[in-house]
Amino acid sequence: PVNRFWPTVYNPGLTPRLLQPAQFKELPNFGLGLTDIVQGVSGNDSEIPRSMANPDAVRRKIDLHKPQAIAFNGKKAASLFFGVPTGRLAYGRQPSGNLPCRAYVLPSTSGAARGFWSEDPWRELSNWAIEVRESQI
Repeated sequence: PVNRFWPTVYNPGLTPRLLQPAQFKELPNFGLGLTDIVQGVSGNDSEIPRSMANPDAVRRKIDLHKPQAIAFNGKKAASLFFGVPTGRLAYGRQPSGNLPCRAYVLPSTSGAARGFWSEDPWRELSNWAIEVRESQI
């Protein structure tokens, strides 16, 4: 109940309506998908061992689905994917490096991350996504 994910996806326009968690399967209808860098375990980020992360699985999904962008809901996930400390990451668009798509690091929507909260990087991603959608019409 304290996680802001669904309102944050809706507010800047990534989805045309506010979805409920059980409606996650509707995301592909809006050009969005979800995955986790850690599979099979859940909990607070600080409690999940780094060894549980599987950035190669995420890269395989990128190769398979060929998204125009990927976005990380929090610096921890991005840190695990890019293999860099969270302190070296800034919110917003990242240098793509060897990725075939744009990459964004977004403030975590978790209630535990309220001290770092800003919707601005989410709006940056949404503004780009809206431009892409409009250019494809």
